[in-house]
Amino acid sequence: MTALAWLLIAVPAAAGLAGLLVRRRDLAVVLAYAGPGAALACAAAVSFANPQASYVLADFGTVTATAALDLSLGACAVALATGFVSLLVQLYSAAYLRDDPATRPSPRR
Repeated sequence: MTALAWLLIAVPAAAGLAGLLVRRRDLAVVLAYAGPGAALACAAAVSFANPQASYVLADFGTVTATAALDLSLGACAVALATGFVSLLVQLYSAAYLRDDPATRPSPRR
């Protein structure tokens, strides 16, 4: 369950970065839908459990730097709402820009 919580962060970030690098509009649209959709699915999956994990980043003897992950019920509700709204925004913006000549791919020569 902890892996899904990390994917909740990593998948939309990776899809967004890949969308910036992709030249083909159809593939960019698929990535725009896949990122929030996968985040919404991960948020729904982790909402049934409370994943908790902590990782030691650095140990300086008496001082330890750790990264912690704790998804409470409130955090899961926010993640679900954010994933749902971001998916709706992506669907609307892709439909809105479908006929825009500036986003249309240029013909190949």
